[in-house]
Amino acid sequence: MTHAPPRTPDLSWAEPDPTRGPHVLRLTRGPFGHRHTYYAHNPFSRDGQAVLLMRYRPQDVRAEVGLIDLTSGAVRTFGDTASWRGLVGANLRWASRWPGPQPADGVDRVLFADVEDGRACLVVTQPGGQDAQRFVHDHMARSATMDGRFIYATTPFVGQFPGGDFAPRDRTGLFRMDPSTGQWKLLVSVNDCLALHPRRDVISDWHLFIKQVHVHPREDALLMMFGNDCWFQVLPHENPPVKSVYVCRLDGSALECVNDDKAGHPSWHPTRRDVVRRVPAPGGQPGERLAIHRGDADWRMDFLGEFTIGPHPLLGPDGQCFVSEKGAERGGRAVRAIALHDLINGGERTVAAHPPSDAPTTYFAQFLRHNRRPAPAELVAAIGRGDSPDDPVMLEPCPVWSHDGRYILFNSMDGDVSQLFAIDVAAAARSSPAAGSSRR
Repeated sequence: MTHAPPRTPDLSWAEPDPTRGPHVLRLTRGPFGHRHTYYAHNPFSRDGQAVLLMRYRPQDVRAEVGLIDLTSGAVRTFGDTASWRGLVGANLRWASRWPGPQPADGVDRVLFADVEDGRACLVVTQPGGQDAQRFVHDHMARSATMDGRFIYATTPFVGQFPGGDFAPRDRTGLFRMDPSTGQWKLLVSVNDCLALHPRRDVISDWHLFIKQVHVHPREDALLMMFGNDCWFQVLPHENPPVKSVYVCRLDGSALECVNDDKAGHPSWHPTRRDVVRRVPAPGGQPGERLAIHRGDADWRMDFLGEFTIGPHPLLGPDGQCFVSEKGAERGGRAVRAIALHDLINGGERTVAAHPPSDAPTTYFAQFLRHNRRPAPAELVAAIGRGDSPDDPVMLEPCPVWSHDGRYILFNSMDGDVSQLFAIDVAAAARSSPAAGSSRR
């Protein structure tokens, strides 16, 4: 079924920000910091008229959860969370998404993570703040998503129960919960993924877990990551690392392993049942490329162009171009830029670049515990934190598309806090000459 994308407002109220690019608009400003969640969690409302965000001050224990009205720029909050400092923040997202089916009662709800009595907690609420439901479960991590009816959540990072004990692999993995009953069901266990992995005999005693679950835009399939993320950094024998993509139906059946190498920032294709991810360039060439695994061809991998890309690549709504983060230089200093890559005609354009900054949380916002090689026990204690004012705020630009492809939203540091900015894609494409070749 073809869905006409909702039209995003023209953002005529937003101020141009030439320091970041000739077609960049500032959506928020201080004294509060503002950020959206993560590249694969689209914050635009079903009708395209609002964007979910978190509002904070660096010293705050709890950040506000709210939205910005794209017709006026007004920010309205309707909740708060202690789980906001990590890379994916509070995992703030709409409980049902465009172009999926509208909720039966016509009410679009919001899902985000919090902390309750030291345990991860998921909150489901309406943007007006009414009828908030809170769910706590020992198996549950803060990374979760919804398909309009069920919550899908993964086991805490590294598969731990509170207190630090590792849970059996047949009881950890991907869970589904019905908010109307509060009942949880294990859909895919760590053992299920291990049994299908081509390297299962080698990795059987590694620190394995499932994370990053994403519902397909048609809301008929799930994508998840399986591997030993972080552990391979401190345990030399757990290398080369495992970061494999798995897909299954909404009930956990028809589980398939898409790849057996190290996957980077996977996401669903916006219109097909294909998986897109970062992979090393072929033939020992430097850098990384964007690849697609085709669901109708046993997950055969093909490269999408010959672009050298950076983190968080994301296809546009029509699948004809994609955005990624790249390194650049400004004022003699290395900065992060955002590039638009044309898959039809080739070529790429730099559509935004962050100004140089001396802020300690510039762009990547350092996670201090990972700047050295901590002992495994120390890593266990650190994973899943980010709830204390003493913890650094993790932030990346994480560019995301509006539903109609009119704008690209991204985070950028502005002094000691982050703010939200938008790129006018059509204006940038008209005025910025594309590089003559996609070969980089």
